[in-house]
Amino acid sequence: MIDAILLALTPAPVATPAFHPIEGATYRSDTNETRTDDGGSQHFHASRRIVFRREATGYVAETTIDSADQSGPQAGSAFLAGNRAFFGRVVRVHLDAAGAITAVDDADALIERLAASIETAARSVTGPARAAAMAAPLRAFDPAQRRAMLGSAVADLIRPVDVARPDGTRTVALPSRVPTAAGQTLPGIETVRRDGDAVSITTHAAGPVTVGGTTVPGAAAGTITLDTLRRVDTTTGLIIESRSARFITTASGARSSRAETVVTLRLEP
Repeated sequence: MIDAILLALTPAPVATPAFHPIEGATYRSDTNETRTDDGGSQHFHASRRIVFRREATGYVAETTIDSADQSGPQAGSAFLAGNRAFFGRVVRVHLDAAGAITAVDDADALIERLAASIETAARSVTGPARAAAMAAPLRAFDPAQRRAMLGSAVADLIRPVDVARPDGTRTVALPSRVPTAAGQTLPGIETVRRDGDAVSITTHAAGPVTVGGTTVPGAAAGTITLDTLRRVDTTTGLIIESRSARFITTASGARSSRAETVVTLRLEP
């Protein structure tokens, strides 16, 4: 009887969210981003192939950037330089069974390749000292930061945690991101719903913020609106589609910034 009572009081084990990419298949990931600052617009696109293979502790994701392009001013573009540094080169990202990054092959050499490409591009629009300063933060990354940077294109697609979320609508507090000041949170509403083999998570958040950096020089009061959508395949734990739209304006309305990003993942025939 006591054993039965103790068993009843024991919390049920929490199921580990599923991460089951199709092994050996080629996934195609496309990222499109449009940024509009005070009326001036730029568009960025990158396309990569990803192949997941099983290994002893989880998976290795082999990623290859096939193309990257940008509309608007391109001289000294860090976006193009960063992507073109890896054209045709396979980056091998190791993941544990739950999809978390554990290592990236040749991370030090890849970061140096990235930094050198960005520094070379920057020299077309500025002096050698300024170009070196732009690449310096990359070279100063610690091992964890290097793994995160090099593996972000894969890690951003892995969301088994969303598969385990209960359906419904709830309030959330979103963490701050550049160009909003560190430490700020944004109140919002999140809705989770399922449709067949997909789970969708939509978020709407809005409120006052302090903005600064390159979008709004110095620091100024403003407002931000953020809308996001993630659709996740419940059988693999991978994102099928991700959308975000962020609009920021200063209180005076003198400066504004809008960024819209769409990421899609699909199996190639």
